[in-house]
Order: sequence, then structure tokens, then C-alpha cells
Amino acid sequence: MKAIIYGRAHRNDRKLAAQMEKLKNYCQDNGYEVVREVIDCCSGKQIGDNLISLSREPVKDFDTIIVQDPSRISREFMKMMETVRMIRSNGIRLLFTEMKELNDPGKRRLNLKIY
Repeated sequence: MKAIIYGRAHRNDRKLAAQMEKLKNYCQDNGYEVVREVIDCCSGKQIGDNLISLSREPVKDFDTIIVQDPSRISREFMKMMETVRMIRSNGIRLLFTEMKELNDPGKRRLNLKIY
């Protein structure tokens, strides 16, 4: 399986480096070949479009995008969910290394606690 690993951090280079290292280790441990590393250094409110563009490429050298957790895509819930939907609708598998319950679209549940 061929994957893109995706990392995002607003300003902290050490956090971004650690995030990318964890993603590389995940790929190595789970049989993914990393074909590209995509890094965004910006606010979580402005993200998502980069990943959608990747999933729309006419010729893809990958079948999976691996991300640490949904907040790396966007911190705005609705934007994150729309980005996930768009990526999956383009035939790309999206995996979260720290929220594995979101990896299987058929078994996906969302539990919100409202106080």
C-alpha cells in the first residue's frame, strides 16, 4: 500500500518533526510505503484544501492519506468532516493514527457530549 503522510503545525517545528516521525513509524510498522510527505505550517482554521487537491489528482501514486488525528486537517469540526468526506469520495482511504475509530467509514460513530 502506498501512502502520503500529512502533518500540520502552526509554528512549532519540533512538534511537526515529532508528528512526521510518528507517522513514518506508523507506516513502517503497518506495511505502508511512504511516497510523499505533505507538510502545512498554518493555522488549523485554514487547512483541508491541500488534502482535497491531492485526492483529486488524476493519476495517483498513493491510495491512502495518513494523518495523526482529525485536528491536523482542521480544528473547525464541519470543515474537517467535509474534508474527510471529499477525500473519501475521491476513492482515497484516510487513516488517523490516534483516532482509529474513525478509520472505518462503515463503523463510524460520533458521540458528542453536550453540557
